[in-house]
Parts: sequence; structure tokens; C-alpha cells
Amino acid sequence: MPKALRRRPQIPALDLTLLPFYGADARDNDPVDRSQAKRGTCSFDAYASAYVVREGQRHTVALMAVTRHRTMEEVTKELLRQARKAGIRVRFLVLDRGFYSVAVVRYLQQAR
Repeated sequence: MPKALRRRPQIPALDLTLLPFYGADARDNDPVDRSQAKRGTCSFDAYASAYVVREGQRHTVALMAVTRHRTMEEVTKELLRQARKAGIRVRFLVLDRGFYSVAVVRYLQQAR
């Protein structure tokens, strides 16, 4: 990771990515998340990432799998913890629609 990302506070974006899952055991498989139907299924392999765009390049600073038993608040906390561990200071966040919930907004307000 470039040192420039650690020099001053950055603006990370949190992104939720859903990859369609067409397997037979989607309801019992823990890593498979359920969501609104899209592309012929409502089961997805999901992962979340935090990244910073600097000089036209995307730098991923945190990444994690999202399971059906994790809340988006827990996912947000973990991504921010990983970003802090990588030396990223947060100026403010940009959130994907998947992160927009009352619990996440309250957590971010409380955590400042």
C-alpha cells in the first residue's frame, strides 16, 4: 500500500458485492446469504470491501466474507478495524446501498 494513503486521512468507500449462487443447499449453507431476487436467484455469495481511490487507482484496504449470521453493523466494524490496522485514518465514509441501515448509521455516529 502506498505510504501516501497513510499520511493523511482518507475517504474510504464500503462496498457490498453479491455473487449469484445457484447451488442446491442454499438455505442450509452458512456462507450463502439471502437477499432480494436478482439474476434468477435469491441466494448469494457475499463479500464486503473497503477501498480508497487515489490518483485514479483503487486500493483495497479491507476485505471480508459476509455470512447470513453477520449484521451489517458487525461488517462495518470489522472493515473499519482492518483499515485502521493497515494505517488508514478515516476522514469520512462513502457507503454502498447495502450498508444503509439504522444500525450502521447509529454505530457510525456513536463511533464518530
